[in-house]
Amino acid sequence: MACAGVAAQPAHGELQQGQITFRCNAAPGHFSMMEVVQAPDQQELSGFLQAETMYGNAKWAPSAQVRIADIDSGSWVGVRLLTTVQKKRVITKDASMRLSFASKDQDRPSSDHIVGPVELGKRLAFKIVVRDEDIVLEIAGIQHSMKLKLGARRKIELICSTGNFSFIDVLAQ
Repeated sequence: MACAGVAAQPAHGELQQGQITFRCNAAPGHFSMMEVVQAPDQQELSGFLQAETMYGNAKWAPSAQVRIADIDSGSWVGVRLLTTVQKKRVITKDASMRLSFASKDQDRPSSDHIVGPVELGKRLAFKIVVRDEDIVLEIAGIQHSMKLKLGARRKIELICSTGNFSFIDVLAQ
């Protein structure tokens, strides 16, 4: 199943069998997003994330996120790529982004556990496993465990801003 998003307009659907590839291209100062309802028996999300182009913008930083979110509470957990680019620049190589594990627990501000830099253009394998309140995040071979309560009604969010990113072979199981 291949899907494409339009800036600031989420795509909706239910992810069952099969994989999604989402080429997320957001103009400077804009974002693009795909939301997919996760089936109740799905506890793992895996795939690849790749940053391809970053755009300069005075207010918005190039970023990409893969998250599993609680539909009812707004809590979420995931992996994030983020960087800054000088205004009016387009970068396609020889740059790095900050890689982090990110989460938000209901009304509290989101938090980041910074993993380190990653090269632009590198394909990064990720996996998110949710078993009750125990969550294991993995990206680029680095794991992080945490506790967070996500309800039974969940969705997958693939988000990018101010750049061109690819979410490849995303699969929920």
